[in-house]
Amino acid sequence: MSLDYTKLVSQGRAKAPNVCWSEVELEALLALEREFKIPRIAAADYIRNGIITIEDYKKAQDAKFIPKTLDQADTDKLSELKARGEAVVKKARKTKKETK
Repeated sequence: MSLDYTKLVSQGRAKAPNVCWSEVELEALLALEREFKIPRIAAADYIRNGIITIEDYKKAQDAKFIPKTLDQADTDKLSELKARGEAVVKKARKTKKETK
């Protein structure tokens, strides 16, 4: 029987598809969930955004920080990769024209 990472991620029980929480991240996830009584899914979004201590969470709350969800992070990364690819193609075309 294989693990259903999609289900685990949707429940906050895994960091991303095929990526388990590190020991430090899992401890932070459980601490945020326990200390602030927030759902595991919400705590997981904070952990994925690099907030792994209670102090960091308090600072994020004071700053009105809204963590990106896994879907938002994926969308942003795809947009960034597309923009980088277009920039490389544009640069390559300029270089090709300059050599003629």
